[in-house]
Amino acid sequence: MKKIYPISILIFSSLMFFNAKAASEGKCGETDEDCHYNLSDTGHLKITGSGALTSYPWNRSAVYSLEIDDGITSIAQAAFRGGQYTEVDIPNSVESIGFQAFYSNTLTEATLGKIIETQAFRDAINLKTVTIKEGVTSLAESAFNAMVNLEKITLPDTLETINQKAFWNTPKLESIELPENLKTIGFGAFYSSGINQIDIPDSVTSIAATAFGNSDITTMSIGKSLEVTTAGGATNLESVIIRDGVTKIAPDAFRNLKNLETVVLPDGVETIGNSAFFGCTKLKDLFIPDSVTFIDGFALAGVTANIYCNDTSKDRCKNLVYGTGMVQGTGFAGTLNLYTVDNNGIYHIGNKKFASYSDMLAGKQLRKRIYTVDEATKLSKPAGNTFRLRYK
Repeated sequence: MKKIYPISILIFSSLMFFNAKAASEGKCGETDEDCHYNLSDTGHLKITGSGALTSYPWNRSAVYSLEIDDGITSIAQAAFRGGQYTEVDIPNSVESIGFQAFYSNTLTEATLGKIIETQAFRDAINLKTVTIKEGVTSLAESAFNAMVNLEKITLPDTLETINQKAFWNTPKLESIELPENLKTIGFGAFYSSGINQIDIPDSVTSIAATAFGNSDITTMSIGKSLEVTTAGGATNLESVIIRDGVTKIAPDAFRNLKNLETVVLPDGVETIGNSAFFGCTKLKDLFIPDSVTFIDGFALAGVTANIYCNDTSKDRCKNLVYGTGMVQGTGFAGTLNLYTVDNNGIYHIGNKKFASYSDMLAGKQLRKRIYTVDEATKLSKPAGNTFRLRYK
């Protein structure tokens, strides 16, 4: 039987639809002279005036496009949460954007200015493109956390700090250009991002241990930053290019990066820090330039790669000094303090001299075996966890 709806119900339903997009206007600041809003019957919300946007009396779900005039200085938390607009341009006058101001909306493109505060755009799952204007110096914790469709981010030259989890879980963000003034990359800043290669500017002085954890980064270029900080725990890192000008490798620089296969140390490196390559079990070959004079404790612990010296003279490695506990493995709890070979073929450990390699072993000063290339070729099978010092 065909249903008959009372006229009153139909009118009520129509009014509900009309009210969802009903025009409204009023103040959204502290006083009548401050921020004002106008929401048209087509769903266009315009914010005008000056000062802080402190309230949002409009129906947020009825906003289908958004315009914010220059002069607004801040946006309250959750102000535009749940809107239906697809793009927004935040004027330079806006100095702060509050917690979850654009949380979980339909945004696909955003141009932002000044300060991006905690979780301002968290879970804006449709956002694909973000441009941050010049003047912004810091991205706060979780600023773009869980933007699973974010594909492109443009950072300003003024940016100095990317705080923890700023780009956590952004699997479609495959590339990023870090500005030359950047100083700090926080804990988990790019954790689980889709970035596959990254260039760390020399201005960076701090990279948190898990900044690039679980990301897709396989290739990294890094320079002077490596003297004072680590590679950020890039767990899938396979290849590292260390730029010229680096004089030391910081402690723990590549610690436990178990997929790391290739590292080229440039001429000029003098010191390899404590545990710098600790646990890099896939490292294939490591070429030590002549400039290296000190390798600190556990720097190469767990490394089974061949270690090469670049000099072609007989005393190519005579200035290499190894810190205590350089190598650690089953049966190798001892230390190797100093190993050199002088022009006469005399082996040295610390201040002790040995006429032959076998004498040196007999002296029990060496717990970790080091082989010249001639000696290594005579071995049918290297001992477990053998550390080879081979000549080019």
